[in-house]
Amino acid sequence: MTSEAVKMMVLQTVNQEHLGFTLFHPDLSQSTGDCVFMIVPQNPELLESAEVALFQSMKEAGEHQWAWSESDLLISRGDEIILKYRGDGFIDHVATGTRLGRWATKTPA
Repeated sequence: MTSEAVKMMVLQTVNQEHLGFTLFHPDLSQSTGDCVFMIVPQNPELLESAEVALFQSMKEAGEHQWAWSESDLLISRGDEIILKYRGDGFIDHVATGTRLGRWATKTPA
């Protein structure tokens, strides 16, 4: 995962369908910060998916914290680590071990 002045990541399903964005402050060149979620799936059928429901609940909860852990980015709220943006481009839900999707630092072509 690159950490050079990235302030936004695109969220996608495992099959690379657009789900929304994670916005970071400050940028990811820092070691910790805050983030929020913007969930706007392009495919309306995804509105009924478990992945969108989880991301939507995180959006509604408001600001979360992020921190680097080696090559992974951990997203938490309070003391609970919720998501792991893995260095290999996947996003895991920590509590269940479920792979939720993929992240990208720019909009795919």
